[in-house]
Amino acid sequence: MKKIFNVVYCINGRDKEVHFDYIPEVISSDEIKLNIYLKKEIAKQEHIEEDEISIVKATCTFKFI
Repeated sequence: MKKIFNVVYCINGRDKEVHFDYIPEVISSDEIKLNIYLKKEIAKQEHIEEDEISIVKATCTFKFI
């Protein structure tokens, strides 16, 4: 079984969605750590500062392999 994280985030009033196939268990089980991790990863992808990102929602689904 594999966890897939679907994350909706906002930059400058525009919502975007991204999927993460892997987030370490230690991070995914703690809401604050998860929020920080997501902002860092999204900031890298978008080439912007972390404080420009607002996490709207994050959901986790399970995929059976």
